[in-house]
Amino acid sequence: MAKVSKDDTRWVHTDLQDWQKAIYDIDIGTPHNTSTLDPLTNNTLRTLRNKGNEANAYLAYIVQNYNNLPSTIAFIHPHK
Repeated sequence: MAKVSKDDTRWVHTDLQDWQKAIYDIDIGTPHNTSTLDPLTNNTLRTLRNKGNEANAYLAYIVQNYNNLPSTIAFIHPHK
């Protein structure tokens, strides 16, 4: 999922409790700050730049997790 600061994504943690989550913050103040997926801590992930809307976050997830992709992936929008 790609989100901007105004998006409320709390519903993901309550409604999709059994899902592995990867929520990318795409409107960050420091565009070169990146992190990798940490499913144990659910840290916020970041994209290099806010380009391509959610497609950039989806591609970043695929590239960063290429060797460990789950059998099913659902790319969803931040609104419920």
